[in-house]
Amino acid sequence: MEVKLKLNAKKILEKKFTPNVAGYDPKEVDKYLDQIIKDYKTLEEILPQLIKSYERAIKSLEDEIKRLGEVDAKNKLIEDKLKVLNKNKYIALERVDLLVRIDKLERALYKEGVNPNKIV
Repeated sequence: MEVKLKLNAKKILEKKFTPNVAGYDPKEVDKYLDQIIKDYKTLEEILPQLIKSYERAIKSLEDEIKRLGEVDAKNKLIEDKLKVLNKNKYIALERVDLLVRIDKLERALYKEGVNPNKIV
């Protein structure tokens, strides 16, 4: 972002006004212009530093946005992996539950004197 001022301290200082019979008091105009020149000099000194400071802040925020986007992508990947793990865990628990039930049924059959391996 480039800021272009139409005036600077030197242009204000060197400005010549056309005399007018009903014009303003030249001393008063000079005093006011001196105040403007002082403000412009301050602005000319501070503005480049402010622009650089804002550019650094913008760059830092853009970097942070990029980093947070990467973190979000990683978090999404982790969430997806957790969903798969939880699904697999649920399936494994179901299988364990079935094995426990089969074991109980086989024990009950053995108690009754029936060999479950010979049942067709």
